[in-house]
Amino acid sequence: MEHWSPTPIQPDPAPALTRGLAILAALTSKGASTLEALVHETGYPKTSVLRLLTALVDCGAVERDELTKRYSARITLYRREETGMTLIHRAREVMSSISQTFGHTCELYRHFPSGLTMIERVEPDEVTVVATARIGHYRDLTEIESLSLVYRAYIGDPAKAPRKGLWQWDEHCKAQPIKRSVVNQLIKETAQQGYAFDLTINPNGVRRYSVPVFSEHNNQSLWGILSIAQVVHPANPNPNSQIIQAMTDAGVILSGQSNPVSP
Repeated sequence: MEHWSPTPIQPDPAPALTRGLAILAALTSKGASTLEALVHETGYPKTSVLRLLTALVDCGAVERDELTKRYSARITLYRREETGMTLIHRAREVMSSISQTFGHTCELYRHFPSGLTMIERVEPDEVTVVATARIGHYRDLTEIESLSLVYRAYIGDPAKAPRKGLWQWDEHCKAQPIKRSVVNQLIKETAQQGYAFDLTINPNGVRRYSVPVFSEHNNQSLWGILSIAQVVHPANPNPNSQIIQAMTDAGVILSGQSNPVSP
């Protein structure tokens, strides 16, 4: 009998485009930045960031101030019509507050047909974080954890999510297959409570808590997913109710809703 293992993560079909958009997202959220700041923000090699910036400048999406040597975005990704402020700007403010309050990394994912891609992340100022996932990171949906559960609960078309090869980490940090019936129950619970958290801690010692972010014009339409990566202390492995409440409130704020409705 063959040893079961998770489905390999699919390769990014357009890695240069993903990285270019990640750089543009960083510029629209942080404002004018130097090459070094963008390298630190994205985690990409300096030569790659410089090459992509050159291409973005050439096509008019980014401009470079010759005096300050800073780059700035000439276009934005997600514009709020009533204020001209991008959703990613609002998200970063909320994420920064949560990150500093709890001392953990906060992440924002955008959903695409093939999975979830991180478009923004905020780290706490006073805590050293060893990042395993940076802007542009793709998350496969076969792993059943908080992000996958929120995606499946609110995407509207379950057929878009993988149905085979589903797995999760067990209490010994080993990948184990999970039955579809169990997944369906977890999805139901996620839709009822409006959030999800990892039932187990992953091999990096992290538990994620995730909430949906809806389109401000349609509270049934999933725009993205807000997540916080809690580095769990062995002495206190239980889920943190304060994080759950803060994340739930943040999801409501970013969605522009007073009370988003479950599908």
